[in-house]
Amino acid sequence: MAVEDRVLALAAWGCDSRLREMLLASIPGRKRARVEEELRLLERRRFSRRDAGDALATVVARLEGRAARSKSGYLRPSGRGD
Repeated sequence: MAVEDRVLALAAWGCDSRLREMLLASIPGRKRARVEEELRLLERRRFSRRDAGDALATVVARLEGRAARSKSGYLRPSGRGD
């Protein structure tokens, strides 16, 4: 599964804490550390739930072996109360 660290972090950000921990637990060592670092960076920014849902859909599609429209690693914070 080739998913960018930031996309995994955004998918985890959109989950409740239990599901977030399950997702992070399934990621091996060094990649998990990078995803957790991205998650800490994302926590200080504002993103819409739609962005998180899109990222989660990308992760699920990749886990199922389907090609997914890749969520870009560039994420524009929402400032409009999205």
